[in-house]
Amino acid sequence: MPDEKPAPPPPPSNDVTLTIDGRSVTVPKGTLVVEAAKKLSLEIPVFCYHHKLNPVGACRLCLVDVSPGPPRPQTACTTPVAEGMVVRTNTASAVAARADILEYELVNHPLDCPVCDKGGECPLQDYTFRHGYPTSRIDAPRLHFEKPIQLSEKIALDRERCVLCYRCTRYYDEIAWEQELTTDQRGVHSYITSQFDQPLQSIFSGNIIDLCPVGALTSRVWRFESRPWDMDHTASVCSKCAVGCNVTMWQRRHQLVRITSHENDAIDDGWICDRGRFDYTEVNSEARLRAPRIGGQHATWTDALQALLDGVRGKQLGISIPQDITNEEAFLLKRLVDGPWKGARVVMQRRTRIPATERDTLPIRDLEQAKCIVIIAADTADEVPVVNL
Repeated sequence: MPDEKPAPPPPPSNDVTLTIDGRSVTVPKGTLVVEAAKKLSLEIPVFCYHHKLNPVGACRLCLVDVSPGPPRPQTACTTPVAEGMVVRTNTASAVAARADILEYELVNHPLDCPVCDKGGECPLQDYTFRHGYPTSRIDAPRLHFEKPIQLSEKIALDRERCVLCYRCTRYYDEIAWEQELTTDQRGVHSYITSQFDQPLQSIFSGNIIDLCPVGALTSRVWRFESRPWDMDHTASVCSKCAVGCNVTMWQRRHQLVRITSHENDAIDDGWICDRGRFDYTEVNSEARLRAPRIGGQHATWTDALQALLDGVRGKQLGISIPQDITNEEAFLLKRLVDGPWKGARVVMQRRTRIPATERDTLPIRDLEQAKCIVIIAADTADEVPVVNL
């Protein structure tokens, strides 16, 4: 019989299996330990780490014991997984190391949780209860800064609360690509400041509020308005441009009081522009129309619609659409333009059309793979900021 050729070796696996606190988990090669722990619903506390930013290991709060490895706790946010790795998050050395780091973070942190806008959704509060020492050993005077610092018309900075995680400065360097935030001074006297003390100009500046893990960066539009537990929130879609970024709308006592990002990688990659975040106060305006009017006088919907039809019958109709029209409103308008208002001229103010296939809108994430992007008669930075980002 002819010699049989040996079977080719199997292709190398891109998966790695490790053990965390006695539980096995398989994740793709290159995954960080902190992300692998999430697969098992295990909490490893972090301040500086964020899944959208490059890891830096600045706060040291994510310390765990890793073997094989050095005989001291390692940062889970900068350590990639390895085949056969054993990670222990609850050893005496790891638990004590995390508690020590939290104690350092609280040396100068003000105890103003009752008036802090981050209260109720603050990781520092939660981690202190779950990972910190039960009592404080700090009895020395705390460091004080001027407060609050107005970084812009919409954002305030409380330097006393800052834990120097550098999420905000890294966001500007890695995501927004705008050099507007930096760190001044050194050591315990370090603080976050704007470049040359100039107000923030970026249309994406509000994202640093969501990124901040403590109450150092807060919205001046929402400041002292409410608390998370006395608001209802609803997942929605921003209507400020054609992108349709996913947002969460927060309402209290039938008033819209806050808008935050609701991460959807296929649409907005987790970021929203400042128009979508801050320009909502007109929704609560008392000047808004609550019922139809004809000639300044209250009227029924039937009379108002009849007056509208009488006014446009036999005339060339022109329609100017504002930028913040919703997709649902645009759909209803299209039915009118295709029907009784056929022939009307429609102008869309500062609204760029997003490329679409025959079946669906082109996912924004696919733009990164595009070999050529053609922009026609549009200012993407102004009209569709997240696409431009």
